[in-house]
Amino acid sequence: MRDAERAQANAQEQDAELSAAKAREQVNAAGIAVARASLERARLDLLRTTIRSPIDGVVIRRSVELGQTVAATLPTLFTIARDLSDMRVNASVSEADIGAVRTGQRALFSVDSYPDRAFEGRVLEIRKAPQMMLNVVTYTVMISAPNPDGLLFPGMTADTRIAIEERRNVVVIPNAALNFRPRGASGAELCG
Repeated sequence: MRDAERAQANAQEQDAELSAAKAREQVNAAGIAVARASLERARLDLLRTTIRSPIDGVVIRRSVELGQTVAATLPTLFTIARDLSDMRVNASVSEADIGAVRTGQRALFSVDSYPDRAFEGRVLEIRKAPQMMLNVVTYTVMISAPNPDGLLFPGMTADTRIAIEERRNVVVIPNAALNFRPRGASGAELCG
């Protein structure tokens, strides 16, 4: 009987060892699952460390430095100009003149960098939100300006004129012709 008891005790001991081995295997499997999840999270975090632009363009302002930690609370990391071949001019038009401005009108402007050159564009949009500075109310007029030569840069100051009305096939005379005085005539004789 002793052999039977020994065999039974041995079987129970091996059964306990088997149960312990299975438990260790489950713990190891759980540890492996946790390690895999941590690895996937680290890979995802690594992918998120690279900032990619949603558009192609030229970086015109950078608010962060290489290696700097950024947070979602930063309002702007980079300012990117999508296409510098078609620029926008933000013109401030006084409230006295805004009533005559319409979309599609021709606009001429110059910039300090090229004082002898006139650039041409078209009125795209008239913004309705007034801006007040020094008790003067102005409205922003967006002007589209082709820039095929790349001469215009963001932030340039422009002196703008909007053509309110244009006439074609009209006779133009010099202003001097309107002030014609025959020789020897005085101003009093002409008014008299």
